[in-house]
Amino acid sequence: MPVNAPNPSYIQVRQDMMDLVSRPWTRLLDVGCAQGATASALRDAQGQGTVCGIELDESLATLAKERLDEVLVMDAVEALETLVSRGEKFDLVLCGDVLEHLTDPWKALSLIRELCTPEAEVVISLPNVAHYSTMIALLRQRWPYEDRGVHDRTHLRWFAPKNLNELYEGAGFKEEKRKLTRRIIERPHPLNKKFEPIVSVIPILRSLTIFQCQSRLRPR
Repeated sequence: MPVNAPNPSYIQVRQDMMDLVSRPWTRLLDVGCAQGATASALRDAQGQGTVCGIELDESLATLAKERLDEVLVMDAVEALETLVSRGEKFDLVLCGDVLEHLTDPWKALSLIRELCTPEAEVVISLPNVAHYSTMIALLRQRWPYEDRGVHDRTHLRWFAPKNLNELYEGAGFKEEKRKLTRRIIERPHPLNKKFEPIVSVIPILRSLTIFQCQSRLRPR
């Protein structure tokens, strides 16, 4: 991948998140929308809807503006505060692997709660720092900084599955559904699929290989 190329995981359509959307929506907010691929795909699938994106990276935001109705090019918390001050409301919010990049994800999620209609859905994806690769690295007395994945060097906050209910409930949400992505190898690799049947029947492996947690939330 070229040095200045965006991380592919930031710009691809997130089918795992799309699968958690359970009802039609009117106004969608995509926090950390990148090029707008997932939000645009959701609108294409539904055939209508207004989409607002938030994206700090100017080059990605420029591409997103070609797909979405509005893109706020600024820090996520600042953008959320702007939308709250405008009295905006959304019935679907996407937050795909972005909270871990923020200094104060708790505040961000509380602001998202203010932007939700009573029947809104919020779909969130977060990496799991309790993946076994973290433990192995710590036993070797090092933190495994990487260019992508659980140990992406741009992450500022870390979460494990049992932290999530605290995070969500503290912001005024209840978790309606949770999906777990498991990987033996952190990067996408054919062996992840090959070992899936083994992982699925061994409890300790089911726990230690959780790579991402995807949740669908509703306002309480």
